[in-house]
Amino acid sequence: MDEMVYQTQRWLNRTYGDDHRFNCIEENDQTGWPTIYALTRALQIELGIQNTADNFGPTSRELYGRNPLMRNDGVENNKYGILQGALWCKGYDTGHYYSEGIPNGFSLVFDEEVEDAVKQLKRDAGLINPDGVVTTNIMAALLSMDAFKLLSSYGGDANIRSFQQEMNRKYEAYIGIMPCDGVYGRNTNKALIYALQAEEDLPVSVANGNFGPTTKQCCPTIPYSGNEKNYYNSTYTSAKITEFTKLFKFGLYVNGFGNGIFDGSIDSEVVRQFQRHHALNETGIADIQTWMSTMISCGDNSRIGTACDTLTGGDFKEIRDGELHRIFEGGLKVFPIFQTSGTSASYFSDAQGAVDAHLAEIAARCHGIPRNTIIYFAVDFDAMAAHITNYILPHFRAIANNISGYRVGIYGARNVCRRVAAAGYSVSSFVSDMSTGFSGNLGFALPNDWAFDQISNIYISHNGNTLEIDNNIFSGRDSGFGTLASYADGDEGYVQAPSVSSFGFQGSVLINRSSTDIPVYEKLVESQAHAGGVTAGGNTIGYINPNDTYTRSQHIDSGYVTSFGVTIHDSEKGLKQGYIETILTYTDPEYPWVQYQEPFHLYNSNGSSLIASENTEIIKGALYRIFTTKKELDRRNSSGVPLERLPAGTRLAVNYSIAGRSWPNYMCFDYYYQGFWRGVGNHYVDDNGNDVDEGGFVDLGLQHGARANNRAIW
Repeated sequence: MDEMVYQTQRWLNRTYGDDHRFNCIEENDQTGWPTIYALTRALQIELGIQNTADNFGPTSRELYGRNPLMRNDGVENNKYGILQGALWCKGYDTGHYYSEGIPNGFSLVFDEEVEDAVKQLKRDAGLINPDGVVTTNIMAALLSMDAFKLLSSYGGDANIRSFQQEMNRKYEAYIGIMPCDGVYGRNTNKALIYALQAEEDLPVSVANGNFGPTTKQCCPTIPYSGNEKNYYNSTYTSAKITEFTKLFKFGLYVNGFGNGIFDGSIDSEVVRQFQRHHALNETGIADIQTWMSTMISCGDNSRIGTACDTLTGGDFKEIRDGELHRIFEGGLKVFPIFQTSGTSASYFSDAQGAVDAHLAEIAARCHGIPRNTIIYFAVDFDAMAAHITNYILPHFRAIANNISGYRVGIYGARNVCRRVAAAGYSVSSFVSDMSTGFSGNLGFALPNDWAFDQISNIYISHNGNTLEIDNNIFSGRDSGFGTLASYADGDEGYVQAPSVSSFGFQGSVLINRSSTDIPVYEKLVESQAHAGGVTAGGNTIGYINPNDTYTRSQHIDSGYVTSFGVTIHDSEKGLKQGYIETILTYTDPEYPWVQYQEPFHLYNSNGSSLIASENTEIIKGALYRIFTTKKELDRRNSSGVPLERLPAGTRLAVNYSIAGRSWPNYMCFDYYYQGFWRGVGNHYVDDNGNDVDEGGFVDLGLQHGARANNRAIW
């Protein structure tokens, strides 16, 4: 327990709790933003501000600056109590402790001991021979969560702290008082750009901490050529170039290059190493592109990239029919990205990670993406450290543990990419450096495993057509893929179920609800022990495992009813045709699994296992099971011809589990919902064994894995 933080909270609530301009806080002895906000509002009340706020803004700074606090022996004032409370919250001992003999138990003086605490804070901030005056910048620093002692437990670096202190000494007029904790973060990153602008002689009123056109124009090449000039169009002196070199070397160091000695000399080999890592021209010279890459995540976003990511039209992001072939014909390759949401922390969990792994694998095989390709899973928001620890790391651990045949990459800000890689859950990073304001980019080095660096949004035009793309820098670590795998059977990059020979009877989609692995044989063989003298036999080509989905058709060509033709999913996640042995009476103890073969539509999926389907609705007097598509799917006729595209979330009404004849992984449905239930007709087999009607068949995706969580519909 920090007794004096507790007493600070207690005093604030007792002193200002009845003032509507103040928000009472929990008295929990813990320094945090609520306590800092309470100190800020208390000071604003003392300054006479009626519309108080949680930030020490321009009005607060102006009013406080008229009478900054300083030592005043023998005088009690609430402002001095606020100052002492802020110092205690920063870890500085004011020499005045809680006492029952003091009104409210809290000292309200500014004496020599308080002055010593102020001086120590200034020394820790890097100021030389400090006095005890609490300047506006010092008060602003006190009313923040900034730390001024080395935070080794949070990755604080003594070399970084030393330079933070130096920037406070040299550039306070531009940056105020920045933290000196040894951690390179948002504040230090911003201060570094301000320092560069100060050396370029930009007036304080012009400098803004952004690496804009003026900053670029005035930024000198090192070694200095004399071409670049300061804000007032004067060449730089050698003393100035020394200061520039210090800033540049600090920029290299916080990005992982250099020895932490920030002087006026430059090691061209270190510069080349940095340039190589960032895919810049390896000149060994600190040119403008190299400067910018040290200070902002996107670097010079006018660089021409050799990769891109893009929408394919409107807001449609999924790969379209024929798109991969057209890309390959154009001499390009593809790196795949998987994203269904990922725009907030709430999306990420170990359970969702397992689902995403399976869905990504199915989609990859569906599109013919070769095995061992890196699939980039998206973290499309500014993830804070706690988000990464509590949500994103478990999510990616589940992806890594559940995906099969593919490698895991990550799309996101620098920090989340680095941490997921460090945990061993990814092998490659696609970095969203274009989001320069992300806290996960500011102050973090480019990951060592980066493959693609997203730096800008641009438009390209051809023959009057314009396409918006994200311009990406390509490191060469991941070349993507340029051909489709052999299991991508079908046209235009869209996997259609292989056409297998018909058994001569309308099939049905079934689920093995028994606890038995059902053997599947390659052919029918003679057997006098079975009705009609035949049975399923030959080699075993696979098994129907518990909860696996398969298609069954009665073999009526020869009238033998003890064997059924089936289409199953083999170990390569393709389709294979064979036979299973069964009887119609369900009484033979040799086949205990028979009675547990259930129609597909009677069981839904909760994402990981099967549950009894209870989602029903009466449509035109009949009861239907209702399913919902997980992604865009084609509605096809019984011949497999696409009729229209059903968006993700389309509701389908089903009351049987009829499979397609030549498309055994397709199942028919009666209605689909688009504002109202739309009927698609009845489906039957004519005397010649042909499917009739242009009705609705939808791909279950089961040729790519038959498990419950692989379903294309829920």
